[in-house]
Amino acid sequence: MTPKKRRALFGGSFDPIHNGHLMIAEVIRQMERLDEVVFIPAAQSPHKASTQASAEARVRLLQAALRGVPYFRCSRVEVDRPAPSFTIDTIRTYRNRWRQRPFLILGGDALLDLHSWRESAALLQECHPIIFARPGAPAAEQTAADLGLPYHAEALSHISSSILRRMARRGLSMRWQVPEAVRRIIESENLYEKASAPGTIDAERRQHS
Repeated sequence: MTPKKRRALFGGSFDPIHNGHLMIAEVIRQMERLDEVVFIPAAQSPHKASTQASAEARVRLLQAALRGVPYFRCSRVEVDRPAPSFTIDTIRTYRNRWRQRPFLILGGDALLDLHSWRESAALLQECHPIIFARPGAPAAEQTAADLGLPYHAEALSHISSSILRRMARRGLSMRWQVPEAVRRIIESENLYEKASAPGTIDAERRQHS
């Protein structure tokens, strides 16, 4: 019997996708021997927060960032789903599609806030969470250990989408912090030099902002 592929979901606002996101996904892919990581940009939030770039723009940035990487891909599952989107719904979609429990890549801060997510207890049962370190969330390592979840301190990024957006509004370049193809799109379309556009992200995804 052919062994099933080890596939992970990686959700976030990705506003914009940056090299820190890619580093996290690559470190975890190698450490956990994953065959594929599916990046899932969030659409409308059931909680709060807003994105500056539209969902379609964020999808295009992700597609540009992941182009040519066979084990990374972008999914529109939440962008195309009627709002709002919840993580548990996405997990169930892929569990049915793949006929197995998916892995779920989560930041340590998200793990500490998991109790506030919809059907959080079911979420832990319907996927295999993989936790990565986040600045300001040192307690997550012990929480992950208590829950028997893998924790990766190696996948720690200090690059922040919110800081990159502020830089762009000041006319500063994102060079070396985002993939070059992403930088070119952002600068050619002035995506982050405008006032914040309407739109929201899933607060369950804010660990990647």
